[in-house]
Amino acid sequence: MSRAVSSWSAEPGLRGSVGLALLLVVGAGLVEGLALGSAQGWVLGRWLPRLRRARFVVVTTLVAGLGWAAGAAPALLGPDQPDAGGPSVALLVLGAIGVGLVMGTALGLAQAWALRPAVRHAAAWVVASTLAWPVVMVVVLVGASLPGQDWAWSTVVATGAATGALAGGVLGLATWWALGSMTAVPAWDRALLRALASSWGWLDGDLVGLEVRGRRTGRTHRVPVRYAVDAEGALLVVPRDGATWWRNVHRPTTAVEVLWQGAWRPARAEPLVPGHPDREEAWSTYAMRWPRARLPRSGVVLRVRAGDGNAT
Repeated sequence: MSRAVSSWSAEPGLRGSVGLALLLVVGAGLVEGLALGSAQGWVLGRWLPRLRRARFVVVTTLVAGLGWAAGAAPALLGPDQPDAGGPSVALLVLGAIGVGLVMGTALGLAQAWALRPAVRHAAAWVVASTLAWPVVMVVVLVGASLPGQDWAWSTVVATGAATGALAGGVLGLATWWALGSMTAVPAWDRALLRALASSWGWLDGDLVGLEVRGRRTGRTHRVPVRYAVDAEGALLVVPRDGATWWRNVHRPTTAVEVLWQGAWRPARAEPLVPGHPDREEAWSTYAMRWPRARLPRSGVVLRVRAGDGNAT
């Protein structure tokens, strides 16, 4: 799109139409911002139920449109000097990095504002955006510089698609890191949850995923946990030392979801705290299943039963 806009603005009779050229550039930026915001909003919405997607998309669209215009304005407003030598590759790369830092920070701050009601640590998104966008801009610069005047349109389109895919991959990795940091879910835990949700089944005998909703915030907490099975078929889970998510499970029982055999299933969880008549037996059952687990003796045990009363 950048090459098409530049070529259009360079046409005789249109070079002087600064307002019209800027309008075209802003329009192109809004389209790209809408595409970016829609894609990111769709992915984030699957993980963050409280995300206000419309606000996220609008903010992304506006900031991307203005950023595109700011980055393209010098080229459109500058004097036409066809005989002058172009800037060096190093200077172009440094310029792309600078634009990426400014664009990434501005877009990250705006998107973090839209994300804040749905996450704990929105600042992680700003960091990820600031680090990712310089790389994205360099990728876009290289991709836009490759096509020559004698290239076929099909080759140009294929190059643009590959450039977009690579740039999108960089943003995707940054989003993946930021999502875990914002929701306080470590990257290793997210990887285990992905594996449990797959059809491989090689972790089913050791781990399950557990989803608990915050009592006050409504935010969901998804964690992989070890489990044991008691005589009645209920799952027994002992939270790791220092974990606090289990405090959202209250008596008599709380609705949760269990990632079991590749699918999230409704269940009910009950906290067996010290003093509960079933706590010691449940703890012994768990300790027999995991004899090397180093857990506090006074810890809580969660007893999880499936919706139909049979967890297995």
